[in-house]
Amino acid sequence: MTTTASTRTTARKTGTAAATSDELLRAYTIPEVAERLSISVKTVQRMIERGELTVFYPRGKKGNNSPLRISEQALRDVFARTAA
Repeated sequence: MTTTASTRTTARKTGTAAATSDELLRAYTIPEVAERLSISVKTVQRMIERGELTVFYPRGKKGNNSPLRISEQALRDVFARTAA
């Protein structure tokens, strides 16, 4: 993976590793989010219900069999809120 000058500059300004566009496009399932956050699947579901995690539907429709995903940016937002 290569980094651009603007990505490195952003990382220096914020003091954190800057995300590449590919990383920001990554989307996770509920079990993947639970694993990344070291919490249960049920807790992730409660976070979604409370609006703490933003989800999207890759097929464009919300329904019983529609998969939902949580974006990398939504996870970063959770980390930022808990770190503050």
